[in-house]
Amino acid sequence: MAEQRVKIEVVAGVGIAGVAHAKGDVVEVSQTDALQLIAMGKAKGYEAPKVDRSIGLDTQDAAPLVKRTRKTKDK
Repeated sequence: MAEQRVKIEVVAGVGIAGVAHAKGDVVEVSQTDALQLIAMGKAKGYEAPKVDRSIGLDTQDAAPLVKRTRKTKDK
C-alpha cells in the first residue's frame, strides 16, 4: 500500500530528498516526512488559496430571488 502524499509549505530553508527548498516553496512529500518537518518547525500545512467564483457574475440575467414564506396552520 502506497503512503499518502501531502502538500506542505516550507517555513525555513530545508533539504528534502536531496533537494534544497527555500522559504515559501510548496512541496509534496510523504505524510511521515510532513509530520517530521512540521514538528521541527521547518514547514506548515499547505492550504490552497480560496477562489472567489462570484467574480464576473452578472446578476442582471439571473432569476429574481424568491423569499420563503411560513406555512400557515389550518384551524
